[in-house]
Amino acid sequence: MHRDSYPFRSLTALLHLRSALLVLAILVLFICLAGCTPGANPLSLFASKTPTPTLTPTVTVTSTPTLTPTITPSPSATPILRAQMNPIQTFVIGGDVWEIDWSPDGQRLYVLPYSGTGQIWDINQPDSFTPLDTRYGVWSPDGAYLAADRNDEVIIMDPETLFHLNSWVGDFGVTDLDWLPDGKSVVVTTGRQGSVRIYSVETGAEIDTVVTSGSWGDLFMTEVSPNGKYLAVLGDNLYLWDLEQHQLIVAIPDGHTFTWASDDMLYADTYNGVCSFDRVTGAREMGLPSLPVLLTNAIGPRMLDVSPDGRLITGASENAFYYRDWLRPEFLTKYDLEQTMITVQFSPDGKYLAAGGYDQAVTVYSIDFVPPKFP
Repeated sequence: MHRDSYPFRSLTALLHLRSALLVLAILVLFICLAGCTPGANPLSLFASKTPTPTLTPTVTVTSTPTLTPTITPSPSATPILRAQMNPIQTFVIGGDVWEIDWSPDGQRLYVLPYSGTGQIWDINQPDSFTPLDTRYGVWSPDGAYLAADRNDEVIIMDPETLFHLNSWVGDFGVTDLDWLPDGKSVVVTTGRQGSVRIYSVETGAEIDTVVTSGSWGDLFMTEVSPNGKYLAVLGDNLYLWDLEQHQLIVAIPDGHTFTWASDDMLYADTYNGVCSFDRVTGAREMGLPSLPVLLTNAIGPRMLDVSPDGRLITGASENAFYYRDWLRPEFLTKYDLEQTMITVQFSPDGKYLAAGGYDQAVTVYSIDFVPPKFP
């Protein structure tokens, strides 16, 4: 061995020693850093990691009780409102009956024969009546007065004394009248002139004009809604007029005989059956199958009426009159008669029905309801 190789061996050993010290220092530092974590085990760095078990939660299944609904009978379970019409009084008019109007207290009838003049009947005295020289007539809302026409003169009279409180001459050819609910004014329609005007009862002055110049055709019938806000007029169409806004709501081209119900609903017989109409928009709301031949054999304008509670609707026809329960429209009750009916009207309390026609008499029927029937 050469002497000069020694330094190289010493240098190599020194390098090995230096490397070992460096590895040792790194190891110590690593252990110290791991030990700085509170609660940490320095040896855990070298321990084999045991996988953390997956915890499956224990689910307790509670069964939900089944709810059995309480079943309420469907609307089809609505009982049929059945009535027996029993004639209790007959008034011999002496002519075909054109119109009937009950007094608000239900004790008197204003009856108009087709070719005669008006008559006042007490329902409890069928053998006598008060003759008048007037045509179309209607009781005031409180029953204290009667508005009627006489040769196109409108007369406001006391039905007891027949005293004329006021009168005025309007357009030619009066065909109908009606009071506004406040009892202070009267609506008058004329036929050929086709006018609808409203007059003050106190002064006879015209206070409003609905239509003139026959733009609605020949007019036959007018009726104010119970709340006094709307007017229905029958001409070449059935016209619904807003009295407050002073504008036409709708013209019903197939409307014929009509009536107002106590809830201000308008009912009219149309080619689609008896329908109710929204008084604000004029839209058709409900419909019934047509009462038989109301339109095809229509004779008079007042052939349709609704009971005060809005439940029963009745119409006149050839040799019969009919009524139908509005809530059960599939059931129709018919009463056969010997003569054709022209006009029908419920009493204000809904307990009676007056009907008249070609038999030249007015018959008052009591409406006796029988126990409800559930079909």
